[in-house]
Amino acid sequence: MTGKLVYQGKASGKQLRINTQNFAKGQYFLIIKGLKPMKFIKE
Repeated sequence: MTGKLVYQGKASGKQLRINTQNFAKGQYFLIIKGLKPMKFIKE
């Protein structure tokens, strides 16, 4: 893991959709203010 920020945005409701199509394969952490960080793997 390199610790680079690859996406940043603002939510305008209770649902958030992030397009990961252009993300490289690998492991990512999703950090949303006020929530526990979540890990996902892009294959």
